[in-house]
Amino acid sequence: MQHTKPEYLWRNPGAADGFACGVSLHSHTTHSKENLEFIPQYARKSRFLGKVMDIAEWQYRSRAHREIDFSLAYWTPPLSPRMAIDLETRQIREKLSLPGIVSLTDHDNCEAGLEVDGIASIEWTIPCAPSFFHLGIHNLPRHIARAITGEMNDYTANPQPPRLEELLAGLNDLQDVLVVVNHPLWDEGLVGAANHSHLLETFLQRYGRWIHALELNGLRSQEENDRVLEVALRYDLPAISGGDRHGREPNGNVNLTCACTFAEFVQEVRQEKLSTVLFMPQYREPLRMRQFEVAWDILRYDDERDDARNFWCDRVFYSPEPGITRPISYYFGQTGPKLLLPFLAVMHLLEKPAVRPVLRMALTD
Repeated sequence: MQHTKPEYLWRNPGAADGFACGVSLHSHTTHSKENLEFIPQYARKSRFLGKVMDIAEWQYRSRAHREIDFSLAYWTPPLSPRMAIDLETRQIREKLSLPGIVSLTDHDNCEAGLEVDGIASIEWTIPCAPSFFHLGIHNLPRHIARAITGEMNDYTANPQPPRLEELLAGLNDLQDVLVVVNHPLWDEGLVGAANHSHLLETFLQRYGRWIHALELNGLRSQEENDRVLEVALRYDLPAISGGDRHGREPNGNVNLTCACTFAEFVQEVRQEKLSTVLFMPQYREPLRMRQFEVAWDILRYDDERDDARNFWCDRVFYSPEPGITRPISYYFGQTGPKLLLPFLAVMHLLEKPAVRPVLRMALTD
C-alpha cells in the first residue's frame, strides 16, 4: 500500500524539517501552447460574454473574411524556462530552507527542460472520447526526449488504444521516468462530472499498471483533491504534488523528499510509493482569487518578459491555415477588441492593493 501524506504549511510550519529537498512539479513556460478551444463554451454561459464573443467574431470575420476557429488559437504563459526555475526554487529556498528541484511540463513539448539543461518533461494530451486526460511525463532521457515526444504527439493526433499501451509500457521500462495523471478529476472536456469520473475509472483499469501516481493539483479545490486521494487509495497509487502554474505565482504545492536527485525521487514514488505533499500558503487563498491572478498575468501589460511580447494581443496566437501563425494583434491591434477595453480597465483596478481585500471577500469560495 502507498503512503501519501498531505501537509499544510500554515498548519505545520515545521513540515519540511528532516527532508533533503523540495520538488516542484507541473508548471508551464513560454514554450507551452495553451489551447483556447474552451473559450466559446464558457463564454456562451454568460449573456454579456456571449455578446463580447459575437462582436469579436464579427470583427475577425470583417478582417479575415472567414469564421474564427478557437481550436486553432492558443496563448503562451509569461515565464521563460529560466525564470520559471528561478521562481520555483526561490519559493522552496525561502519558505522551506531547502534546495529545490524543478520539473517543467509544457503542453506536448519538452523544450523547456532541454533549453536550460534541466529535466526533460512534458504534459502529454491523451484523447479519451468524448474528453481527454493530461499525463505528466517527467525525466525523459535527454538524448531521446524529442524522439519520444514526437511519438507521443503522433498518438495524440491519431489515437489508437493498443499504441497507447505500447507507449506507456515503454515509458514504464525507463526506470527514472515518472508517469502521473495530472488533475485526474477535473472535467476539463466539459462532459459532466459523472461521465468524466467514469472515463477516469476506465482509463485506470486499462492502463493503471503503467501509471505511477495521481496528482494533487495546486489549482484545484480541496474537495476535488480529497476525492483524488480516495481514487489513489483504491488503485494503490501514491498521490504527488503538481502546482500547474501558468502565471507568476509559484506552485501552490510541492513534494518533500529525502532524495537528493530527481531520479532518486522517482524511485521513492515508483518503488516505495512514498509521497509527502506540502500545500503552500497561497493554496489557502480563495481559488477564484488565484484564478483571477492568473488571468491578469495573461492580460496585463507585461514588461518583465524576455521575449518583448508586452501586450496580451502579442501573446495570443491564431493559425488560420497550416504554416501560418499570427498574434491576434494582427487582426485587432495591440489593444485587442475595443469592447474588451472596459473589462481590462476593471481588471487593472482590481489589481490595486487598496481593492484587494474587497476582491478577496467577493471571491471567497
